[in-house]
Amino acid sequence: MAGTATELHISGGNHITLPSRRKDSAANNFDRLDVIFVEAPLAKRPGKFEHLSNLVMVPLLVAALYLMLLGQKLFRIAGLHDSHLVYDLAEEYDAEIVEVDMDLFDVIDEYRLLWMLVHHGIVMLAIFALPKVVATFQWVPIPVLVPSVFVAAAVLIFGAFATGTMAARDMRMAYDVKEYSEENPVEDALLVIGALHRAGVKKRLQDSTQVQIA
Repeated sequence: MAGTATELHISGGNHITLPSRRKDSAANNFDRLDVIFVEAPLAKRPGKFEHLSNLVMVPLLVAALYLMLLGQKLFRIAGLHDSHLVYDLAEEYDAEIVEVDMDLFDVIDEYRLLWMLVHHGIVMLAIFALPKVVATFQWVPIPVLVPSVFVAAAVLIFGAFATGTMAARDMRMAYDVKEYSEENPVEDALLVIGALHRAGVKKRLQDSTQVQIA
């Protein structure tokens, strides 16, 4: 168990941005870094059986998650993802990179019935709304309009999923940071997360004796 408290800097901002913007922010002014904690909700992939079950039960949610993964990969290639900030700082300070967060595919597996109900509820609303949408937007070709309605449904499903898992993810990230800091000698650390997680993670760490927010 670590003997000294960990001083934690939190960099909470947009994942898709110029890395220099987050690197130059006030949250990233430090003299040394031992560890960089990184938000990683999609760090692993489900097994074949779990993947098949997800595709059958929550296909639009799975599609949204994989589109998010594809988007992240494209922005990384373009140099517009905060992973570049992590790698640059890890090299500069010779810091270890540690992934924190709960895996979203595990959340689907554990609460598949709940998310299946949410998923199909929104899909049914989209189906019921389809005739009215078609009548309202008669100038839009049907082959364009119908897929657009289901794309909107996928966005709503993903939004519900992201909102529903927000608090649990904040708690898990805070727990992972505390657990690692208790088991390893870490004096200075950085947590790179999205802006929406900053307040929740900070709140859950504010009473910790092992982790002190810088």
